[in-house]
Amino acid sequence: MMRILAYRGRKETAAFLTKGLREAGFVVDLARDGKTGLEHARAIRFDLLIVDAMLPNKDGWEVVAELRRDGIRTPILFLTARDGVRDRVKGLELGADDWVLRQNAPRV
Repeated sequence: MMRILAYRGRKETAAFLTKGLREAGFVVDLARDGKTGLEHARAIRFDLLIVDAMLPNKDGWEVVAELRRDGIRTPILFLTARDGVRDRVKGLELGADDWVLRQNAPRV
């Protein structure tokens, strides 16, 4: 079974994302801020990390940079509302594997 760690700061988006992934059969852990997510990613082996660029305590850019510096090679997908080309390039240069633009999610 695939285990995913999702970093989501906004409560509504987190609920929507985790519900959908769990319904699709994935095991999902949720980190509500960057610092907590880093601790989880360092302690537990995940198959995928889904990171938001805008997180409390430590933003997604810092999270990805630190994980890659630590040698953690888990695939990372940015899922964020930030749609600038510079943002995408920055995320990929820091070590993310892909970038998905989050549209306004329905309220849960």
